[in-house]
Amino acid sequence: MSQVCYLRNGTVYIPFVVRAREGLYMQIKPVIVVAASDTENFRLAVVETLKRKYPAVPLPAPQHQIFLDVPKAAGLKSWRTFNKGALNWLIRQYNDIWTIAIQRTDKPHGDDESQLINFPPGTPVEQVADRVVEVIQTKADELAAK
Repeated sequence: MSQVCYLRNGTVYIPFVVRAREGLYMQIKPVIVVAASDTENFRLAVVETLKRKYPAVPLPAPQHQIFLDVPKAAGLKSWRTFNKGALNWLIRQYNDIWTIAIQRTDKPHGDDESQLINFPPGTPVEQVADRVVEVIQTKADELAAK
């Protein structure tokens, strides 16, 4: 299981993730939009999202595989524009172990290994959500102070 949270201009975007086939996940609407500073609603959104099961959907035709639901939720027309000012974190659960990984903004893309947060097996979703909120709010505060 893998979920993504984006931070852009003090706002957090959490898209609905569906599974088109094994290993292929798509981010679609609805996209939860919440201020990073709104701790209560941000936490509720993360808990709800991490508890959600991935519905299986048919693989869309190639011409329909560019999903712009996240940029549109930010009032933008392209991923390129959205990504210029966004950071993103992957929250993964594999074999009952949760990991929070900020994604690198340089090349090559992928996890920033220096900032991985791993939880012990069996960590409750609520505890993971609390840490997700803390990490993203800290980064939002750092960016706002610049």
